[in-house]
Amino acid sequence: RVAYKKSIESNGRDTFNTFHHLVGLTRALFDTHRLFELHELLKESLPRANRTLGPNNNIAVWMEELLQKVKQVSALGIDESSGCPVIVPVVVLGYDSSSENKYFTEFPTPVRMRSTVSVSMSSLELFPNTAVILQNLTTAKHLNGKKAVVVDYDKKRGRYQVVFEEDDTKPCLVKKENLKIFFFD
Repeated sequence: RVAYKKSIESNGRDTFNTFHHLVGLTRALFDTHRLFELHELLKESLPRANRTLGPNNNIAVWMEELLQKVKQVSALGIDESSGCPVIVPVVVLGYDSSSENKYFTEFPTPVRMRSTVSVSMSSLELFPNTAVILQNLTTAKHLNGKKAVVVDYDKKRGRYQVVFEEDDTKPCLVKKENLKIFFFD
């Protein structure tokens, strides 16, 4: 972050050197699970990178790919279409507004076609770097509505470890039913 700010001061916002330092900052934000800050930074910077460097420049292409990676929610889902439940990677597309705590997911099918299915949160296993909102907590009510990022799953306790972007909120373990997937626009 310091190198990026110094580069802006020295070179201006829209220079190759500044965008080069921005790549380092975006990598650090992704690696430290600061997805909300990363999303805002990429949304603000990507149009400038395309304008300054060109849309086919490696830095601009990389920034676009990272933005798509942040926006896409992947998980493991249970596919029961064959009669025998199989755990498969799925893409979570969004909320199913017809049912509480259900999501539209895209399941791969054997014929290379995709199948969209509405599933409950209990049918999904979240991957690290999934953005979530905490909900329905009873012992830590002050965390309800807070945005967080999944960093790990504690099999022994059956809870996800989440981190918050606010520096004063400590990481915690949360049951799956107390998480709601957050979708970036």
